Amino acid sequence: MARLAHSDRAIVPEAKIVDYLLSARHPGGRAKARFLAGFGFNVENWHALRDAIVAHAMANEITASHQTHLASNSKLTVPCWPLTVARRSYA
Repeated sequence: MARLAHSDRAIVPEAKIVDYLLSARHPGGRAKARFLAGFGFNVENWHALRDAIVAHAMANEITASHQTHLASNSKLTVPCWPLTVARRSYA
């Protein structure tokens, strides 16, 4: 498959990382926070996770994609680090 278009302009909001991915209190994020802590990511260094997500999007190919009437979603995965990055582009 192809690479993610415009991955060099990716924006990963601080709130998405701090309040969800690294939050031990968020019902949908707490398991992710535990997983990511195993790689050294935490709220204090949230920018390191942001940078890793952006680097991941720039370095890897899309492994799955689907289109809805509202958006196009692309997913990237790497076998040694099963982090999924989704990018939505709205029509």
